[in-house]
Amino acid sequence: MNPGAGTKIADLGCGIGCVGRYLAEEFGADVDGIDVNPLAIRMAEELAVTVGSANRPRFKTGDLCKTGWTDRTFDNAVSVDVLLFVADKRAALQEVARILKPGGRFAGMSWELRADSAALRAPAFDDYRSAFEAAGFQIEVYEETRNWRRLLTDALGALVASEDAIRREVEAPAAERLLAWARTRPAELEHSRRIYFSVQRHL
Repeated sequence: MNPGAGTKIADLGCGIGCVGRYLAEEFGADVDGIDVNPLAIRMAEELAVTVGSANRPRFKTGDLCKTGWTDRTFDNAVSVDVLLFVADKRAALQEVARILKPGGRFAGMSWELRADSAALRAPAFDDYRSAFEAAGFQIEVYEETRNWRRLLTDALGALVASEDAIRREVEAPAAERLLAWARTRPAELEHSRRIYFSVQRHL
């Protein structure tokens, strides 16, 4: 994927819009983001003001399986660690294929889960290859991200070691969720694999 000025990019599961802002600022891309969380979208819209250019990204609340965008709207699409939370991944990938122009690329990262994840509250799913192909994509890159296990293990350990500081600085419900994730996730890693992908919509 080679974003450039005017390239139309869909940021799928955009959260607070970090990826979309980066693509707009650094490459002049024309970005539309979508996320199911209205609070995240409100924050994305507020932060987008900092871009301060004609290429300011746009964001909306919505469902990855039913984006509401017209057919063949985007040159490319991106998604970072979002697909694992989508209940119907095959429907979501069909939707991505629908909104992309022929030859458009979809790139991002996700997690293969060979067992349900209590820490992530996500169901088991590790068959992305066949799901991409069934949706009409040709797989160009599909590989494990480098050093993910060590980096994640170190980060989770650091969170647990900082429990007192987290409880002081983060509101109670959020702190409990964060610490529960940090304690629970390490035992699940043997059933997980973080992957990077780049796939191209058939012409």
